[in-house]
Amino acid sequence: PGFERMPEQQINQVTFNRMYATMKDMKQYLPDPYLVMVEGFCVSAKDIDTGTKGQADINSRNFLLLMGYGVTRFESANPVNECAGAWGEQHYGGGLCSRVPVVMPEPAYVHQATLTRHLNRANFTRYVNTGSTSTYCQQFKHYKTGKLIHVLWTIRGKRPVTVQVPAGATLELYDPNDNVTVLKEKKGGVTFTVDQSPVYLEGLAADAQVTLGESDHSDARPAEESRKIAGLGDGSWT
Repeated sequence: PGFERMPEQQINQVTFNRMYATMKDMKQYLPDPYLVMVEGFCVSAKDIDTGTKGQADINSRNFLLLMGYGVTRFESANPVNECAGAWGEQHYGGGLCSRVPVVMPEPAYVHQATLTRHLNRANFTRYVNTGSTSTYCQQFKHYKTGKLIHVLWTIRGKRPVTVQVPAGATLELYDPNDNVTVLKEKKGGVTFTVDQSPVYLEGLAADAQVTLGESDHSDARPAEESRKIAGLGDGSWT
């Protein structure tokens, strides 16, 4: 389980990057290992305070990161409902819907449906180099039709993305709620903005050629209700 941790984080407690070492060793003996997710991500929208959007973002990116490591089966990846009582790592209280008896779908429920629809029967092929270690682009390919799906997100703030396309081309960009925006070629490319919610780009016939704009971190500011009570480095404190 990843719990509320950022899926992309590096060496730390409960990190997916340990899969790299596992796979490197395993493939010496099993060229095509059968990897199954059975315990669940256990990302909660309440108490630990990811909020509903944070839960949806982390949950989707958990799936995407593990698919990037070769996991192809998610037999028991998510509980249906939030935990009814206290939540902590020992309770495994994540869920795609609110607790019984309300059972109200969270945004994560819709985001998972979107991910499933676009990546169903599509195999992970590679990471596309974006020139950034915090903005990601994964490529998937449908096993039968060869259709390419590119999934993009960034781990902080917002960032404009330009993808090179042929003259006159149009692409389709699906947001996490499966709403589509048609992107028309302009000056040799299409441009859109990514944030922490993965988006699905369809219509490319080859690897995405990605150029990033400047990051927008304007969301990184104190909450409106915060107040500065002291300047601990102003020399007046002992």
